[in-house]
Amino acid sequence: YSTLLQDLVRYRDQGAVPDPQWFAQVREILLEHAKQEESVLNVQNKRQNIIREINSVEKHYVASLQTTVNSFQTPLEEEKLISSEQSEVLFSSLRTIRDDHQKFYSLLKSNLTSRSLGEVFTKLENSLHGYSQYMANYSQAAQLIAQLETQEPFIAFMKRPALRKKIGTFTLLDFLIRPVQQVPR
Repeated sequence: YSTLLQDLVRYRDQGAVPDPQWFAQVREILLEHAKQEESVLNVQNKRQNIIREINSVEKHYVASLQTTVNSFQTPLEEEKLISSEQSEVLFSSLRTIRDDHQKFYSLLKSNLTSRSLGEVFTKLENSLHGYSQYMANYSQAAQLIAQLETQEPFIAFMKRPALRKKIGTFTLLDFLIRPVQQVPR
């Protein structure tokens, strides 16, 4: 740019008009510069789209964990529809996973730049330990749900209109599989 500007000043000082070759050279430089800017903008847009997608997925995941704890775990425990041993099998470290992801989601919302995203994921890495216990219990939890679904108090709980309104056609097992599915993401 500085050479072109110097040429332009020199042409002006001499009262001359730049030749067509000079204009062609300026045009090529400006087009190349525009392509580079467009490329940078495309990369930035892609990064922002990825960040928005991660944010959206995490928001829905946290909501799902919250529903599992509030609509299933807490009432089943408080109403003594399941024993503490059964609760440990069904829900194991679910509250810890939920708490960790709520913190992660809060960090995501406050650090929505691509530079800080890596730091946010690094902080999540330290809190993934709750998944190992949860995953180890999952197949046993599925078997326990099959047993519970034959017991009238559990059946009545699952048919409650307020619960059905919150969870729609989903089952407890549908909610319990979500942390298992989330790990590969």
